[in-house]
Amino acid sequence: MSTAPPTFAFARLWLLSLVLVAGLLLVAAWLASPNLGLAGDGQAFAEARKLLPLLEGRARDLARDLAAGLPAEVGARSFPLDPQGELPASLRLPSGRELQDQAVGELPGGPSPASLAWQQARLQFLDGELAQALQTAKYAETLLHPGEASLQARLSLAKADWLAVDGRYAESRRVLNRLLEQSDPLALHAGSSLHWLLYRKLEGLYQAEENEAALHSLRKDLWNRLQSLSFPMTEARFQFEGRRLLEVLKLEEGDLQWQRWQALEEQQELLAAVDPWLPLAPGTSKGIGENQVLFISPDLQTVRIYLRDEVESALRTAWSELLPIHGAFALTSPSADVEGIVLAAPAGIPETGNRWRLTLQRPEVFQKPAERRRAWLWSSTFAMVTALLLFAWFGHRSLRRRAELDRLRRDFIAGVSHELRTPAASISLLATNLAEDRVEGAARRQEYFQALRRDAARLERLVADVLDFSRLERGVRRHRPQPCDLQTLLQDLAEQENWRLEDAGIQLEVDLAADLDHPTLDESAIERAVANLLENGRKYAAEGGWMALKAKREAQRLLLMVEDRGPGIPAAWRAKVVEAFRQGPAPQGGAGLGLALVHETMLAHGGSLELQDRPGGGLCCRLEFPQAYAFDLSEEHE
Repeated sequence: MSTAPPTFAFARLWLLSLVLVAGLLLVAAWLASPNLGLAGDGQAFAEARKLLPLLEGRARDLARDLAAGLPAEVGARSFPLDPQGELPASLRLPSGRELQDQAVGELPGGPSPASLAWQQARLQFLDGELAQALQTAKYAETLLHPGEASLQARLSLAKADWLAVDGRYAESRRVLNRLLEQSDPLALHAGSSLHWLLYRKLEGLYQAEENEAALHSLRKDLWNRLQSLSFPMTEARFQFEGRRLLEVLKLEEGDLQWQRWQALEEQQELLAAVDPWLPLAPGTSKGIGENQVLFISPDLQTVRIYLRDEVESALRTAWSELLPIHGAFALTSPSADVEGIVLAAPAGIPETGNRWRLTLQRPEVFQKPAERRRAWLWSSTFAMVTALLLFAWFGHRSLRRRAELDRLRRDFIAGVSHELRTPAASISLLATNLAEDRVEGAARRQEYFQALRRDAARLERLVADVLDFSRLERGVRRHRPQPCDLQTLLQDLAEQENWRLEDAGIQLEVDLAADLDHPTLDESAIERAVANLLENGRKYAAEGGWMALKAKREAQRLLLMVEDRGPGIPAAWRAKVVEAFRQGPAPQGGAGLGLALVHETMLAHGGSLELQDRPGGGLCCRLEFPQAYAFDLSEEHE
C-alpha cells in the first residue's frame, strides 16, 4: 500500500487541526455560557403568587355582573323563572297524556260491546267488505262508553280512513273534525300527538281532493299552532315537522319565518340543556355542554345563558387590566394548549376543576442581562468558528490542488521522458552504426534510413503532442483544415506503424473504403489522432495479436475506426480516460495524453470520439465526422 505524498498529508493535517480548534472553541463557549433556566424563575414565581388572589377576586366580580346581565356588550339568552326557580311551562314543549280505556262490562278487564263490534268491523274491512265494515263501525259508535277514549279515537281514525278509501272525502273530514273537537289537545295516541295526527290526515284528504286553497289554509293554521307549542311531541319531531311545513308553505316572508323557526329550535335546545340543572342557588354559574355557561340572577327570577367563548373573552379582558405592563405573563383558557412555564392556576368562570393557567411567556424580561452576555459570547464564537472552518476548507483545497499539480507534473515528465527516450535511443543507435560504417550493403543501409525516418517521425509526433497539450492548457487550439487525400494519409500511417505493431506481435488489418474522396480536415491533427489510437492498441492490446484500421462513409458522415482484441476499457472508465494525464485501470506507462488529444481534435472538427465494446471482445475507438465534405472550419482557429 503506497503512502500519500507529504503535501497530501500536510493538507489533511491542516484541515483536521483547524476543525479541532473550532470544536474546542464551541466546547469552551458552551461551558462559559450562563444558565438561563433559573436566572429569573424565582422572581417570576413570587410575582405570580401576589397576582393570583387579585385575578380570582376579579373573576368572582365578573361572574356576579354576568348573572345580573352586565356588562351589556356580552350578549346572553335570558329566560324567566317561576317562584320555584324552574322554567315556566309556557316555554317548553307540552307533555301529553296517553288515551286510556276504562273497564266496561260485567267482567272487569273484559272486552266491551263496542270493542267487539270494532274488531268485527276490522275483519270485514280486511275481507274486502267495505260497506259492511262502515255499517258495523257506525253501530260500534252507538255502543261506546264515555270512558272508552282510546277506542273512540281508534274507531274514528279507522272510519275516516275507510271513508277516504271509498272516495267519500267530505264524510271522512267530518269524522276527523268531530274527533278533533271532542278530544283533549294534549292527548297522545300510540305515543304521538292525537291532534297532530288528525291535522296530518286532514292534510292528506285535501291533497287527495286537490283543494289547494283549503290545504294552504290548513297548513298555515298548523304552522301557527306548532310555533305556539300546542302539540306534545319530542324535540326531534318538533324540528322535523316545522322544517317540513316551512318547505311546503313557501311563505312570502320565508326568510323571516325561517329565522324565527331557527330561534325557536335553538330555544328548545337550550331549554333542554338547562332544565336538568335547575333549580340553582342565586348568583350561581354552571357550564352546560361544551360551549355554554348558565347563570342564575341574584333575585332568582332569570336564567341567562352565555357562549363560553364570550365569557372567556370578557374574563380575559378583565384580567388583562391586572397583568403587569412588561408583558412577561399570559393567561391560557382551560380549553387551549399551554405554552410557556405555568406559574399559577387561577379559577375562572364557572369555578370548576378546569382552571386557567398563568404562564411565563417572556422569561427574557427577568433574564435580559444574562441573555445579552450569552448572545454576545455565542455570536463571537460562531463568527470565529465560521472563519476558521472557511480558512481550513480553502487552505485544504489549495494544498490538495498544489499536491495534485505536483504529482501530475512528475508523472507527465516521467512519461514524456520515457516516450522520448525510446525513439531517441533508437535514432542514436542507428546513426552510430551508419556513422561507423558497420552497415554493409546498400539495401541494408536503406533499411536503416527507413528506420531512422520512422523514429524521427514518431519523435516528431511526441513533440507535437507535448506542444498541443501546452496549447490546450493555455486555452489555445490551432487547426488548419484543408482538403486532404484521407485514403493515402491512412495507408501511409499504417505502413509507418506496422513495423512497431509487428514487433509487439500484432497483425494490423487495413480496410479503407474507396469512396472517401478528399474531405476538408486538419491533416496533421487527424494523423496524430489515429497514430495515438494505434499506439494505445500496441500498449494495451498486444495479447490479442490483432488490430484493424477502418474508414468508410455512412450517409453524410465519415467514420474512422481502430479496433483490437485486447481487454477493452470498462464502461466506468471511458469518461475518465479522455481527460489529460488519465490512464485506464491498468496503466502501461506513457504521459496519459493520447486519448485526451484525440478527444480535443474531434471536438475541434465538430465530431466525436466513442469508445465501444467490440463484438467478440476488445475495444473499438470510433471517430465520427459529421458533414465530412463541408466542415465549418476557418483557415486557423485559436
